[in-house]
Amino acid sequence: MSEKRCFYEILGVPRDSAADDIRRAYKREALKHHPDRNGGDPKAEAVFEEINEAFQVLSDDQKRRIYDQFGHAGLEGGAGFGGGGIGDVFSHMQDLFSEMFSGGGRAQRGGDLRVQQRLTFHEAAFGCKREVVVHAPTRCTECSGSGAKPGTKPEACTQCRGSGQVSTSRGFVMFTQTCPRCRGQGAVIKQACKACEGRGAVEKARKVTVTFPPGIDGGQRLRVPGQGMPGPSATSAGDLFVEVTDLREEVGDVEGHESVSRRRSR
Repeated sequence: MSEKRCFYEILGVPRDSAADDIRRAYKREALKHHPDRNGGDPKAEAVFEEINEAFQVLSDDQKRRIYDQFGHAGLEGGAGFGGGGIGDVFSHMQDLFSEMFSGGGRAQRGGDLRVQQRLTFHEAAFGCKREVVVHAPTRCTECSGSGAKPGTKPEACTQCRGSGQVSTSRGFVMFTQTCPRCRGQGAVIKQACKACEGRGAVEKARKVTVTFPPGIDGGQRLRVPGQGMPGPSATSAGDLFVEVTDLREEVGDVEGHESVSRRRSR
């Protein structure tokens, strides 16, 4: 039987490495040797198992002290892993595998909105500024978008530990899904804001000033950053896309409340 490799060597870190350095090294090596990224290569699976075993020891202060003093022998016969196995490592590294299997976890911005706008030929030819009315959810001012009653704040979800996702392992395959308790938000609201009923946003009509450049044509659209749907608490809003639907041979209120048609000679 071959001798076990040094745990520090497996993760590629020196013996005096800080906990954060060990965590970063684990993430780097686990991503590199994960079987799903190596076509199920048996060698990659063996290395991946070594990486998880090394991290489980070096990320635990007590186990690390034992290992530093007595080596692999100090972890045998009950002083080692305590029956937790590879699943325990995965449960502490949900952020890593959320990144691998779901593209990074929680949404980082709000959704985009699209509205249509009609312009006259003159406006399209020479450019103009118009106030476009948008009917959409707006960040609640009472709770600043948190959804929690003023004076309180959302609490970290205990089921997913704030990651917004829960992971389970079956052998060497990790399955990640949205946390059912917090619905992917990473936090739960104990006391909801009355103004928005815990949603963090309220439906309102608002006006957005849009600059239409000279020469714009029907069918083209403009992007207005940050004027879309509000994102989850502490994240940015989405974008607003304004599409020019058609051009009119008339002048008047762009909202269509009144217009004056051009007189044509008979």
